[in-house]
Amino acid sequence: MKAICPQCHFNYEIKAPERTPRTNLQNRYYWVSVVGIPAEHFGYLPEEMHDAFKFMYLKMQAEGKPDTLRSTTTLTTKEFSDYVEKCAQWCAEQGILIPEPEPTP
Repeated sequence: MKAICPQCHFNYEIKAPERTPRTNLQNRYYWVSVVGIPAEHFGYLPEEMHDAFKFMYLKMQAEGKPDTLRSTTTLTTKEFSDYVEKCAQWCAEQGILIPEPEPTP
């Protein structure tokens, strides 16, 4: 993105920060605990539970367009963390305990 200083009129470019991909540990926690535990509880395959969570929290709606689901791979690390927290909170509301993630070394 280009910007111009309103006082000195200097042109400069602002680069967007690079997205940090989620770690293997985060991914494993999501699939084993956040997805795996409720999937087993409801009798779903992990992919089905993953889709259910995406339907609940990553649905994109635009007027005049069909609804779509956002992929978790497109989320920033902050967005993914918030998403996982929402999924775990929903599980808690259903009486399904999701353990806290292991602290990173």
